[in-house]
Amino acid sequence: MPIYEYKCLACGVREERLEGIAAPVTHACPTCGEAEGMNRQLSIASVSTSGGPDPSYGSAPSCMGGSCPFMKG
Repeated sequence: MPIYEYKCLACGVREERLEGIAAPVTHACPTCGEAEGMNRQLSIASVSTSGGPDPSYGSAPSCMGGSCPFMKG
């Protein structure tokens, strides 16, 4: 299922939702209560076609040996 981004036109609050592809484009704002305030925004996906890491990100840190910077705990 895709993750959709929404923004309320009335109060400006933003949210993300994991929804099916047939999800409605608008829904009620959970913050201000505007009936159809939340509108789906255009999102841009990042896709790699090379099969490897993007070289513009530099070298990726190693997670070998239990010292992964992406893992908390």
